[in-house]
Amino acid sequence: MEIRPFSIAAFILTVLAFIFVVLGFFLPHWWSINSVDTTRSYGLWIVSDCYYGDCVIRSATEIQGGKEFLFVCKVFETFGALLTVLALILHVIYIPVRKPMIRSISIYCLGATGLFLLLAIIIFGAKHQALGEEGQHVSIGASFYISLLGGVLSGVASLLTAKASVEKAKRHDEDEDKAGVL
Repeated sequence: MEIRPFSIAAFILTVLAFIFVVLGFFLPHWWSINSVDTTRSYGLWIVSDCYYGDCVIRSATEIQGGKEFLFVCKVFETFGALLTVLALILHVIYIPVRKPMIRSISIYCLGATGLFLLLAIIIFGAKHQALGEEGQHVSIGASFYISLLGGVLSGVASLLTAKASVEKAKRHDEDEDKAGVL
């Protein structure tokens, strides 16, 4: 069994995409609202309220009027996170099993992850100022950018996995030609 550079790069990018997607999904810094003595940091599913250094973390699962776009972003991010987990599992299974169907499913999972995450990023980036009250400054946090990086890495991993699959198919065809199999 020969290991190919595109296969290695696809696996490494899938692992990195998984790490970034999970971090972006769970860290509470998608956006923050700062005032003189209070900082409120929001994640997709939790809110961290800090008042003079003392922080309280609470759940952020309610849908507020006028902010339904946030629910759509949460759903897209959740789909992306689940598909990234599935893609990583499939990549690990592919190492000993070597079935083209496993790799194909992984390609689709990674591509869908990239699309879901990038759609969530675009929607959130376009609408995030609606999250603050009048006169408040809403700043985008690190988790937003981490999730963006996870989406881009998922898309690139999907392309590299597809490239590795095409190369494997070409090698298989060449081996059959050399052996005289029709």
